[in-house]
Formats: sequence, structure tokens, C-alpha cells
Amino acid sequence: MKWWMGFAAAYEALRRHSLRSALSMLGIAIGVGAVILLVGLGEGVKVYITSEFNSLGTNLIIIQPGKSETNTPFGPPPGGATRNLTLEDSNALRQRSTLLTAVTPVMFGTNRISRGARQRDVTVLGTDEHFPKVLTLSVISGQFIHRDASVTGRRVCAIGNKIQAELFGDKNPLGELILINRSPFRVVGILEKKGETLGIDMDDIVFIPVKAYQKLFDQTALFGIRAKARSQEELEAAMDEVTTILKKRHHGSVDFTLISQRAMMGTMDTILDMMTRTLAGIAAISLIVGGIGIMNIMLVSVAERTREIGLRKAVGARRKDILRQFLVESATLSAIGGLVGIGLGFGGGSGITLMAENFRTIVPPEMVVLAFGFSAAVGIVFGVYPAVRAGSLDPIAALRHE
Repeated sequence: MKWWMGFAAAYEALRRHSLRSALSMLGIAIGVGAVILLVGLGEGVKVYITSEFNSLGTNLIIIQPGKSETNTPFGPPPGGATRNLTLEDSNALRQRSTLLTAVTPVMFGTNRISRGARQRDVTVLGTDEHFPKVLTLSVISGQFIHRDASVTGRRVCAIGNKIQAELFGDKNPLGELILINRSPFRVVGILEKKGETLGIDMDDIVFIPVKAYQKLFDQTALFGIRAKARSQEELEAAMDEVTTILKKRHHGSVDFTLISQRAMMGTMDTILDMMTRTLAGIAAISLIVGGIGIMNIMLVSVAERTREIGLRKAVGARRKDILRQFLVESATLSAIGGLVGIGLGFGGGSGITLMAENFRTIVPPEMVVLAFGFSAAVGIVFGVYPAVRAGSLDPIAALRHE
């Protein structure tokens, strides 16, 4: 029996029991579709998070107080520092470093701001004039915190796009006063709309001079320092330079933690890869379940076609011909199910892409080939036992079967 004849016989057998065949293929289709969709989501999340990190500014170095003893990009827990970072540390890095293009101090907290009867709770961030260069922010109207305001702690502020809309509506806010912690601050700049970055709404932040923040909230310790290396190639050298400068200022103690953008992205990639593989593995279990369904259907088919098998053997069909026919049937079932599953996976991914803003699923071509190949293999593996059973039937006993 030729292979093409096997496929023709398989098609005819599946056509005769179309509903049963469709239900058998459904398990495979769901499994393949789930694998492709989950891998596509995982890859899409990786690309999305990478773009989010890049939007924070390339070559970013995060300096946090406290020493992290574990190899993690997230640094020590808040409040775990034995020595705080100060404005003097930030100024020393700016003055002595040769591999950094910008350094900025950071303090932040949540507080209520108001203008007239309008008020809301927002993130108030204390920093200086170098912040936009480090974190890649742009001002669309007015200016960011001026150097004079940073040095003197004058009560001025730059506000995000959302704050402008909710406190001022259509009115130009430049030169107007808002109250932060019941203290008046004059608006000097409006930031370009940026949206959410890593869960932080950059349009819902008020930026004030770091010295004004210290006076307003009676704090001296910085939350951290942010710096920008000259290039990706010099990132590690810049981190070594930062360590040397701060270690000297802290009397030889490394009581701070440096986190590079590259390390954060590397760790996130590792976590997301592991998550994607785990979810794809869980989804693949449904392929096994689908394979068991195919085995069950093929065993029923063998029982129903016992007399047919006996007749074919009586007229000269060999054991391997019978074996091939049933293997081709089970492989065809799973292969068609795999193709349907690929369509389901891409369809689901396209639906998510349409509904989610600035996000799209990405399915590597090799994953499509792997998922389809695995589905076909499942059909062959789970079709072996029914095929062997069919090929082993005694022709005389099969012809007598009722």
C-alpha cells in the first residue's frame, strides 16, 4: 500500500465520522493554540518591557543607599541602608566623574496638591535640572527646574500633562500657583505627554527642586541618585568609577548599591523566559490529553472496522499495510488539529493586540514549526497502539467478528 493511498483511506475514514474526528482534533487544536498564544504573549511582554526600560533613558545607572548582598538588580529593601546618600554625594559624582554625562538626585513621595477647589493625590518628585537628561523627558511649554531654583530651593514646579488638564483645564498654567502640602509653588513648565512607564504614570508627577523638597517634608536623605553613562560600552567602567568616588566619600565603605539598566533588563528577560516556558509547558499538557483522545477514537475505529481489516488481510494486505493505514489516520487527525490550533493561536494574539494599547504578541516562526511538529508527533505516538492492535488481528477471527 502506497503512502498516498494511506492518506486517501485516512481521509475517507475521517470523512465518514466527521463529528467524531472534529472532536478528536479539538483537543490538539486547543493545545497548539494555547502554546502559540502564550509564547506570543511572553515574547510580546519582553519587547514591551524592553521598550519601557529604554524610554527611561539609555545607559541608566541607579544608585541606591544600602548594600545588597544578593545578585539582584532591584537593590536593597527600602529602609535597609546603614548610611544615606546625600546631595553632596550627587554633586561629587557630577564634579569628579569622567564617564558620566549627567547625574541627578531623587526624592519622592505621594502628597496632595490643590488649586482652588480642585485637589488630588499625586507623586511629588524632588530633583534638579539634570533629571530630564538622565530619564529622557521633554518640556513642551516653559522650562524644567532651572539651575538657580535647584541651588536655592525656590518653590517652583514642573507638572505632568494629566495634572495640567485636571487642575487647569484649558487655562495656561505657566506662572500660576498650586499648593503642595499646603505650600504655594509656581508652575514654570509642562512636560510632554509620556504615559505610563513600568507602571508609573509620568504624566501624573509634580517635579520640584530637591532642596525645596527637603525643606517642605523635613528630610535630608536622598531616595537615590540616577546617572547616565556616556555609552553602553563604557557602562561597566562608569559603574566602577561611581563606586570608587562614593567609596572614598564613605570612608572606604561600600554601603550603597549600583543597578544598571542592562542588569535590570537581563533579569527581567530571564524571569519572562522562565515564565513563558512554564506556561507553554502547562499548555502542552492539553496536547497530551488530545493525544489520549485520539488513541481512544482510533481504538473505537479498530473495533468498528474489524471485519474490514480481516477482509483486507484475506485478500493480501500485509500487517505493515494495516499498521501504516491507522498511523496515517491518527497523524492526519493531529496534523489537521495542529493547523487549526495555529490559526486559533494567531487569531487570539491578533485580538489581544487590537485590544491592548502599545502592545502586540510576537510568535517566533520556529515556535510555530515546533508546535505543529509536536502535534503531529503526538498523533503518531498515540496512534501506535491502535495501529499495532489492528495489524495484529487474525484475519479469520476478524471476518467472524460481529
